[in-house]
Amino acid sequence: MQKSGSLGLRHAGAGKNDGPVPFVTSLVNKWDAFDRQSVSWEFAQRIRGARLVWADTEALAADYGDTIPGLSTATRDDPALHKWLIDNGAILSLSQARQTDVNDPVSTSSETVETVRPPRYGRAAILAPEVPGGVADAAGPLPFFDIKGCGVPNDEDPVLPHSNGLLTLREAVYEVILQKLVNSVLRHDRRSEAVLPCYAILDLGFFARFKGHRPDGKAAVLLRRTQTRPAWQWGTENPGRRRAGRLLDFESLLRRRGLSASSCGAVRFKLERQGTQLLLSRDGEPIALSDLKLRHLAQIGGLQNSGGADTVIFDGVNVQVADGLDDEPERFQVMDFGRYRFAGSFDQVLYSWSLRDYCALEGTFSRPAGSVAGFHPDVTHDYAQPDPGANLSTLPETQAYRDIWECVAAYEAGSIAYPAIWRAMDRLEQTALHMLGASPC
Repeated sequence: MQKSGSLGLRHAGAGKNDGPVPFVTSLVNKWDAFDRQSVSWEFAQRIRGARLVWADTEALAADYGDTIPGLSTATRDDPALHKWLIDNGAILSLSQARQTDVNDPVSTSSETVETVRPPRYGRAAILAPEVPGGVADAAGPLPFFDIKGCGVPNDEDPVLPHSNGLLTLREAVYEVILQKLVNSVLRHDRRSEAVLPCYAILDLGFFARFKGHRPDGKAAVLLRRTQTRPAWQWGTENPGRRRAGRLLDFESLLRRRGLSASSCGAVRFKLERQGTQLLLSRDGEPIALSDLKLRHLAQIGGLQNSGGADTVIFDGVNVQVADGLDDEPERFQVMDFGRYRFAGSFDQVLYSWSLRDYCALEGTFSRPAGSVAGFHPDVTHDYAQPDPGANLSTLPETQAYRDIWECVAAYEAGSIAYPAIWRAMDRLEQTALHMLGASPC
C-alpha cells in the first residue's frame, strides 16, 4: 500500500528515553506499515471552529521536532502550534458530519482529506498531517496522527449509545490522565515498557448528544502517536501463553499501583452453579463449553460441589499494546487507556487468553489469595493487590482530581478557557508522583 512521499520507518534520536515520557525508539511514518492489515481508505472533512484544549509539546517535539519548523521550541500558547494541530487533526468522517441524530450540526469546510482505518477502528482513523514546506523539505520523519473520535466509517451510520462515532471531551481528558498515570507508574518502578503518547486534545466545537443514555458532552478528538497493532490482539492469531503471561504481568504491575486495565468489565465472564449444572456467560449471553472444561474452570475459580460461593467472575486481561512485544518483550508500548480504572482491592479471577477465541477461556489465570481452590497448573501468577505504601487508588478522592472535572465542566459551559484544564492536569500528575514517591522502589 504505497503512498507517495513515504520515508519508511525512522528511528528517533538518542536520549529520547530521558524525558518525562519514556519515548520508544521507532515511529510509524509509512503507509506500507499497514500492509499486513486489511485497511480501508476513506475521505473525511475538516472542521471549522475547533480549538486546542491540551497538547504534549515534549512528545511532539521528540517525535517530529526535526520535521516541523519551530516545533522543538513551541510553547503551549504558540499560535503556530495551535493552528498546525487544528488544521491537521480537526476532522470528521463524511458519514458523521452529515447527520444530526447523535450530535449537533457540524460546521465543516469544503476541503476533504484522505484517511486510513485499520481493523476495528470504529471511531478512529489515521492521517498524515501536512508538513510546512512540503514533504521534499522534511528533515525528519513524516508525522502520522492516530485520531480518535473522528466519526464512524463512511459506510456506516452512528448508533446510540455505544457506536456513536464520537469521543467526548471528558473521555479524552480521562484517557490522557490515565496515560500520564501509567507513565508515572513506569517511572516509579523503573520499568522499560512505554506508554504510547497522546499528542493533543481538540475541541470540535459541537456537542455529542446521547438522548438520555448518558450526559451530553463536548465532542473532541484525541491525537495519538500512530502505531500498528498486533494481529494476535485482533483475533486473527493466537496470542500464545508467553504473550498472555506478559500481559498478565503488566496488569499485575498496574494493580500493585492501584490501577487496572481489566476490572471495568470489558471482558468479563460469569461461571455459576445452579444445582448440579455449571453455566458460563458473558454479558448475559450463554457460552457453550464442554462439561469437562466447565469443571476445569470451577476448579480454578474455587467453586465447590456444595456449600460456599455459587458464582465466580473471570476478568479478562484488557491491556492493549502496539506491535513490538515479540521483538522487545520488556519494552513494548501500552495504549488505549480509556477503560483503565482505579481500585483499592481486587477479588475476581484474572484471566489472560492464549487462544484467539478468548471465549474458550484457555490461557493463564491468577486468583485471589485465600482461595479455597487447590493447586492448578494453569494458575501460574501471584495475585496482585495494591501496595499500601505506594498506590493511586485514592487519587480520585483528592482535590487535584476533582479540580480536573470542575474545569472541564466550566469549559463546556463557556466560563473558563483551555489553560485551566491544562494546569489542572499538570497538578494532578504532580499529585500522583507524590503519592507514588512516598515509598520509592
